[in-house]
Amino acid sequence: MPTRAHQLAFYHRAYGSCAEIDNFLELSIDLQYLSEDDYKKLLAQLNRTSFIVKRLVESLTQPTKLTKPTEPKGFKVPNYTNFS
Repeated sequence: MPTRAHQLAFYHRAYGSCAEIDNFLELSIDLQYLSEDDYKKLLAQLNRTSFIVKRLVESLTQPTKLTKPTEPKGFKVPNYTNFS
């Protein structure tokens, strides 16, 4: 993906596609095109995929947690104000 915005747009479309598939799975089970076992297997895979895509969206939209850099053990910051 060229930019973060492109990635985000792609992930949003993918998440929307998961919602569409969910609707078609429900329709398929209601019209008895799928057995209950097949429906459950497909739904489990879809839920996993939706979760992954949601986490990808969150990874691009959540602010990163910045931590204060730590100094190595035994490191002392030199005092440049005392020139004696």
